Amino acid sequence: MRRLLVISFLAVFVAMSSFAATSWLGIKNSASGTLGAAIADGVTTSVTMSGGDGANFPDAPFHVLIGTEILEVTNKGTGDNWTATRGAESTTPTAHANGSLVRGTLTAEQITEIQDAVNNIEDGTTELADLSTGINGLDVNPGSDTDADLLTVGVTGAPNLYWDESEDSFRFTKKLWLNDDLYVGGGDITTDAATLVINAGGTVDVQDALYATSFNITGIPPTAHFYVSGGNSYIGNENTAALFFRTTGQNVGSFETGGNLNLLFSLEITKFLNLLAASELTISSGAVTATKSLHDVDTESDGASDDLDTISGGTEGDILIIRAEHTDRTVVAKDGTGNLNLGGDRTLDNTQDRLMLVNNGSGWDELSFADNGA
Repeated sequence: MRRLLVISFLAVFVAMSSFAATSWLGIKNSASGTLGAAIADGVTTSVTMSGGDGANFPDAPFHVLIGTEILEVTNKGTGDNWTATRGAESTTPTAHANGSLVRGTLTAEQITEIQDAVNNIEDGTTELADLSTGINGLDVNPGSDTDADLLTVGVTGAPNLYWDESEDSFRFTKKLWLNDDLYVGGGDITTDAATLVINAGGTVDVQDALYATSFNITGIPPTAHFYVSGGNSYIGNENTAALFFRTTGQNVGSFETGGNLNLLFSLEITKFLNLLAASELTISSGAVTATKSLHDVDTESDGASDDLDTISGGTEGDILIIRAEHTDRTVVAKDGTGNLNLGGDRTLDNTQDRLMLVNNGSGWDELSFADNGA
């Protein structure tokens, strides 16, 4: 592919030398000066510039033109005392008089090197070695609507982004930050040990499944969405997920969390709030330890009746509902004996009786009591 090469285009590729393998000769605008001493013959490699003129030129190596001879300056010495290779690019080395004009020049060899470097990148002969420094942005455009390889990142050590041939996918080993929409038309979004973060109100629209060991959505306005149209989406291990969106099986569209769900806005529920099946607690010396919001309580050693003085567990604001485990065994929740603040002693002598409590930070306050059993 032909390229029109101008100085500004050259500057781009000079900047790219910070991460590519090519070494470039120096270029500086308006680089010129005069000889401070004659060059007696075509063999001498020492070049003396007029006082201070050396500062007009780039750091070595670079090309200069004296008459019709191209010299490649390999060392600038103290600034005005150079070492040069004579007769570069097949020009004829000759003597030059004191005061001769010395000009910085962009030569055919340099243009050819740039053309070759561009062509090698385009045809894949040369890969970019490192994009970690010197680049503020990367805009990749295949130039057509057909499939194209947009970016290839080599796999060495533990890169942040790389192509996993065995999985036929790009893999991120760090965080993925999005300030706009993320759309996946098919397949999974999977992170092994990273955090998937949506910032400033983007939309996550996933047509299959979304898996992450850590998931964080920040700055979400009321217009933002989290949407999964198929498959199960969970955070953490599938069997012990901290957050689980179940969209298959019997509980279609259900939402589960194995940890705390903190909301800074109202929670509206159009279906049921399900506390899941109750688990049994057995009184021991008048006490039990609550681990969830719904428990059945049984007497110590299956005694006919037992007092419940203290309920451990929970934090301020937690809701707890308890009932008797067995109709033939009576549990009496005692008011003021331990950490229960009730409207009086509450007798649970039927599996249909319910006592609802709220944690006050140091104990439990009664919200309601229902003596439903016969």
